[in-house]
Amino acid sequence: MKFLRFESEAAAREVFGLHFVDGAWPAYFATAAVDVVGLVMRPTGEMVDGVPVMAAVPGWHINLSERVPELEPYEVEAPATPDRVFAGSDDVAPPRVPARVTRRQARQALALAGLFAAVQPAIDAIPDPQQRQLAQIEWDDSQDFERERPLLIELGHAIGLDDAGIDALFIRAGGL
Repeated sequence: MKFLRFESEAAAREVFGLHFVDGAWPAYFATAAVDVVGLVMRPTGEMVDGVPVMAAVPGWHINLSERVPELEPYEVEAPATPDRVFAGSDDVAPPRVPARVTRRQARQALALAGLFAAVQPAIDAIPDPQQRQLAQIEWDDSQDFERERPLLIELGHAIGLDDAGIDALFIRAGGL
């Protein structure tokens, strides 16, 4: 678990800006699960009518399931006595593989993985001219890429990815 602190919610929103979906905080940033905590309250040690007086810890707080290099400047030490309790398990669910990602997300994920340049040669290597043309049209003109499309799976294998690698690429793309 990685703990992040920003000056304010606005500062956090600025850093996470490209990852918002319909104005909502993202569930994932790259492959890390995102838990937006917001304001953290701690007891001051004072009591009023038997109820502890609480005060806000400075900053806006977000927890991640793992380190994300772009967010390391905002990491803070783990709390000495973390007391946030979730109903049920504290296990982080594995990232969900998106059924589809946008063209931009797919191409950026391929570029970040160092695989973007391998796609065109894989298309060019398709022996059947009609299938090659259909693949080229799909690569050039698709607005979205669907995880279960047979052509996408074939191209993924052609550039060296197994099914788990394709899933990982889709998860990464979904976070962009």
